[in-house]
Amino acid sequence: MKLGWKGCGKAQAFRRKLVQRGLGRDIAGVAAIEFAFTVPVLVLILVGIIQIASAFFTLNQMNWVAREAARGLAVGEFADAAEAQTYINSHLISWAAANSSVNITVPDPGNPADTDYRVDISVPLEHAALLDPVGYLTGKNVSAYSIMRDEQATP
Repeated sequence: MKLGWKGCGKAQAFRRKLVQRGLGRDIAGVAAIEFAFTVPVLVLILVGIIQIASAFFTLNQMNWVAREAARGLAVGEFADAAEAQTYINSHLISWAAANSSVNITVPDPGNPADTDYRVDISVPLEHAALLDPVGYLTGKNVSAYSIMRDEQATP
C-alpha cells in the first residue's frame, strides 16, 4: 500500500503537480492577499458600527430635546409653542435639525381635563445617519416624543 496523497481526484492530482514543481510551497505574498481579502470586510463592519452609532446618537438627542421642550412648556419656561420650536431647532444636531419635522400639542384651555403638552420630533433616517451610499435608509423615519403634564394648571 502506498502512503501519501489520499484520494484520487483531479484536485489532488493538480496539487501534487504544484508541489512537485515547487509552486505549492511558495508562500511569498500570502499576507498581502489575506490583507486584501480581510480589510474590505473589516472596513465595512466599521462603517456599519459608525452608522448605527450615529443613528442612535441622533435618536438619543431627539428624545432629550423633546423631553426638555415639553418640560419647558409644562413649567412655564417657554412662553408659547413657537419659543419651544426655536429651542428644539437650536439644540438638535445640525444635519438632523435641517430636515426635522416637529409637532407641538398644547392643552386646550376650554377643556380642564386636557393638561398635557406633547412634543413629537421626526427625522428621516437618511439624515439621522451619516452615510446612505445605496439609498437603503430612504423612506424610513426616526421619531421621538415626550408628554408632560402642565404644572401650572390649577387642579
